[in-house]
Amino acid sequence: MLWMLLLAGALVRGAVAWAYSPGLFYFDSWLYLGMAARGNPVEFAPDRPIGYAALLKLALSALGGLTSVIALQHLAGLGVAMLVYRLLTQLGAHRGVALTATGVVALDGYEIALEQHVLPEAFFALTLLASMYLLVAGRLTTARVTASGLLLAGAVLLRTAGVFAIPAWIAFVLVSLPDVRRRLVAVSALLAPLAVYVVLFGAVTGELALSESDGWFLYQRVAQIGDCREIQVPRSAMALCNTPPSYRPQDPSEYIYGPESPAVRAFGPLAGTSARVAHANSVLRAYALAVIEQHPAAYLKLVAGDFLRFFEPEVASPGRESLTYELPPRHLLLYWDDPPLRETLFPDYRPVVHGPAAAIRAYVRWVHLPGWVIGVLLLASLLAVVRRSVLGRERRSSTPAALLLFGVALCILLGSVASTLFRVRYLIPTEPLLICAIALTLFPAAPRRSGAVAERAG
Repeated sequence: MLWMLLLAGALVRGAVAWAYSPGLFYFDSWLYLGMAARGNPVEFAPDRPIGYAALLKLALSALGGLTSVIALQHLAGLGVAMLVYRLLTQLGAHRGVALTATGVVALDGYEIALEQHVLPEAFFALTLLASMYLLVAGRLTTARVTASGLLLAGAVLLRTAGVFAIPAWIAFVLVSLPDVRRRLVAVSALLAPLAVYVVLFGAVTGELALSESDGWFLYQRVAQIGDCREIQVPRSAMALCNTPPSYRPQDPSEYIYGPESPAVRAFGPLAGTSARVAHANSVLRAYALAVIEQHPAAYLKLVAGDFLRFFEPEVASPGRESLTYELPPRHLLLYWDDPPLRETLFPDYRPVVHGPAAAIRAYVRWVHLPGWVIGVLLLASLLAVVRRSVLGRERRSSTPAALLLFGVALCILLGSVASTLFRVRYLIPTEPLLICAIALTLFPAAPRRSGAVAERAG
């Protein structure tokens, strides 16, 4: 049955890849491709890590062509489905529950549509789930926790949102590992690669950080609640106050990328790794923190509201970003484009669709796990954990694993909306974690024999 589900997932992916051959682009796609094309080995960028650009360069150099990149991303999607099954069965879930969860992931239209785009989500979801799998599904040896830490570091270098998973990961390791030496080895495996990256980034940009854009994104987050007539801002940020009150873009990302943005008008665009970008980032961070400090209730309301939007019915991302997980119609295939870069990297690319693209778009639109369903199941799962704890029922061996998976997924979602904007796309890579956690809590495995926890810790 497992192989039938994986085969069905492969067939759907094959149909999507054929209909939208050789691949699709989003605004971010060209930024990653530019990093891969111009750098040696890759170019550092102020607003995104180099992990995905490095994979793009490697795939394009070794395999050639956009088709190979998209094929690898679809294989990563199938790898996520396989890991869901392995994780649940190794934690004692009923085979039917594990197969259902696997089918939900393998056939999810939104997941498949994202895999067809030049975007890091497929590899991010795989490395993130693989890291958690090594922690919870098997004997917790030093080798496994070391590999888990390395994979989580890799996830952070694919998408910086992975950094919000680190506290949950470290907390689980500290509780689960019995001795200090193994704890230090595990945490070092996670932090050492990130420290090396920070040093390399600093050698190029002068900033010891993962990026030069945290201030830009936090400014974008709070710009709609900041008003210089109501708050005191640092003198260096006063230029941000020279903005007509009527400036309220429909898509808040315009606060970073729009030519009329107060930040862009004051400091220039977020492009290149330079002292200008670093200075602007520092000023924007100070401005944003001043807004948060002086309007904490408005900030918390904004963050909480956007977090809950992940689980609302029929919610959509601002602008046309929904095309990344719903697939674009023919006339919007190159809605986001960089013609010079496209002609350099993919001179034979033509914006056409093949086969029954309309039917495939209908599949993607209808066959996916809605956020509101995840929200209902998530609430039921957390209530089930609380109920078992209050009633003092025998502790299930899968409960710590479920709490880790919940913690990682929810920390990523909450951290994303706290530091930047709401995007439905951010939910999709966390869905496998949430599905596994929901399956483990609503359909828990039988308790293990005494001493099993000690045996797992090695």
